[in-house]
Amino acid sequence: MQKLIIFGKRLLKILRQSVNIVCVKYGKKYGADRVKRLYDMVKKNCTLPFTFYCLTDDKELSYIYKPIPLNPDLDLESYWWKIQLFSLPWNSPTLYFDVDVVIQNNIDYLIKKIKRRRILLIDSTLAGIDQRYDIIINEKANDPFCNSSIIGIYPKSVNHVYKNFIRDIDYNVVTYFGLDRFISHNYREICNSLCVKKDFYFRWKDPPPPRHMCHKVEIDGSPVFLAYEPKKTLCIITQEHQNMYLGLEEYFI
Repeated sequence: MQKLIIFGKRLLKILRQSVNIVCVKYGKKYGADRVKRLYDMVKKNCTLPFTFYCLTDDKELSYIYKPIPLNPDLDLESYWWKIQLFSLPWNSPTLYFDVDVVIQNNIDYLIKKIKRRRILLIDSTLAGIDQRYDIIINEKANDPFCNSSIIGIYPKSVNHVYKNFIRDIDYNVVTYFGLDRFISHNYREICNSLCVKKDFYFRWKDPPPPRHMCHKVEIDGSPVFLAYEPKKTLCIITQEHQNMYLGLEEYFI
């Protein structure tokens, strides 16, 4: 009974604590409409109190999203900017989404999976996804297990990740070619994975899933079968093309 009481108190504390939702918008690849789309999906699928932030270089982004300026002292490619998430001084649960993620169902339970001094993300090997690159300078860094389309952290408790990155930015950028590899090869021991059976699936799979679990679309003139698993919470888009979202419109329109 005592354990149930303690568990109940911890659960109430989590439910009452405001959640930080964060995304990144850098450059011209995505417009402000993508940020709004993500915000609307969070609002639709989160019953907990939350504040929505956007790490961005866009000075005209709507105040609704509480823009956080990207560090002007860093000169990074777009896929590195989410590293700044680990510099935030917050001691509260923080959930990051890439702006191309599609939220299909309620995300409240994901907040409870976030732990202090741990990094919650996707273990892409569980979904049979190979993220190795054909061309990379450091071969030992070419086998990442994680996909950082979603990240759950208490930022202040993992500030050391950011500090270690900026200690030698040039080396880390050249060696790891992205946050996925940087985390995979330096912080694997503090990573927790989302559940592939419930939490997420990848839209693009090779080979594709059975036809009854697919949408058939055309990409660059060729028919493609894209995964569709409506009972799962998050759909991960790994290749940007407007037709990747065909059949998913109900979630963001």
